[in-house]
This record gives sequence, structure tokens and C-alpha cells, in this order.
Amino acid sequence: VTVEAPLEGGVNATATAIFERIVIPEIQSGFGDDTTNPIELIQDVTDISHIVVSINGLIQAPNIDYTLNSKVLTFDEVVVSGDLVVVYYLNINRESNVQVGVGNGSTSPLVLTQDAGTGDPASESILVIINGVVQRPNVDYVVSGTGLFFGEIVPLGDTIVIYYLGLQLTNTQRSSGDGTTNPLVLSQSVNNIGNIIVSINGLIQLPNVDYIVDGT
Repeated sequence: VTVEAPLEGGVNATATAIFERIVIPEIQSGFGDDTTNPIELIQDVTDISHIVVSINGLIQAPNIDYTLNSKVLTFDEVVVSGDLVVVYYLNINRESNVQVGVGNGSTSPLVLTQDAGTGDPASESILVIINGVVQRPNVDYVVSGTGLFFGEIVPLGDTIVIYYLGLQLTNTQRSSGDGTTNPLVLSQSVNNIGNIIVSINGLIQLPNVDYIVDGT
């Protein structure tokens, strides 16, 4: 992965790879236009859990920050002109789903709606977001069955979004910045940039703008 600018030591970069899916992964980006419908989706989406949507790197909460009707994406607030909107079309499998909850002042604010198992594969089979910021599996949180346990208390009212990506269908790789634009080598060869979601310090990066991929 080559990012736009060098990452200083201690800056966390996470790449979540989605290597198996029924249709070809796709990424769409556009800009706000001072309306609640700044872009039209390029795919007909039947389930809101099949896409991840971000604005300026912050992942939006489905059915809270936006709603979906086929190719029509409607935000609950006007998207300011120039704001960057990115849509990831995710893997479609029998485990695909999304769950939204809120913090309750504890480290285990909700129960998962699916049994994710235990260990690294379990934590890496879900994408966890708090207030739009991507959390690091096995660092910021761990999973055991339907239990989700954060390393720190999740404040009351914080928005938690969990995408179920499919057990054994995903892999997560973490690294820290090293002052270069190539802070890590991917653990698997990637021939489609839509197969990975890259975040730096929890903020989603824009493919082919913030980073490019060439194999590993």
C-alpha cells in the first residue's frame, strides 16, 4: 500500500481485505452539493448492509445518517459542497448484515446479533466503527461469541456500527507509520483496489487518491 504522504511513527494504518465476494468489488466517490442526495449509486443496492458510506473519512451510520432506496442515497442532513463522499460496495454472503447501537458507559455496550466465534478470525470478520472512526480488531476490541469487548469505556450515546463481513472471508492487517509512503507490505496480493478498505487513525482513505495498490 502506498499512501499519499509519509506516516510518522506511531500513526496507525489498518487495511481490511475482502478477498471473496459474489460480484466484483466496486468503490464510488463524489462530492457534496449542498443537498441530501449528492450522488446517485452506480449499483442497484437491495440491502443497506451491502454498502459502507463515508463522508470526509468518517463512516456514516446506516438508517441514521442516511437511508437507501435502490440507487437513491439520502442523507439526514445536507452534505456540504466539496465534502468527500465514498461508497464501498461490500461482499454479499449469507452472513452479511449491519448492526447499530449506542454506548452505555461500559466496555461491553451491546451484544452481537451473530455469533462471530473467538480469536483473531472472529474479530476480523466484523468491521467496527465508533462515531465514524474505524476500530482496530484485537487492539481496540476483541470478540468472543456474541460478546464484543472494547479496551476502553464507550461513552453514553456514542454511535456504534458493526458490519458483519463473513467469517473466514476477511483478513485485517495493521502497521504503524515509519516516515515513508510505504509503511507496510500487504500480506496478500491484491489485484482489485476495491478488495481492501484502508484507514489511518480510524479515518477511511480514498483509493487511487490517498493510496494506490500494486500487488502486495
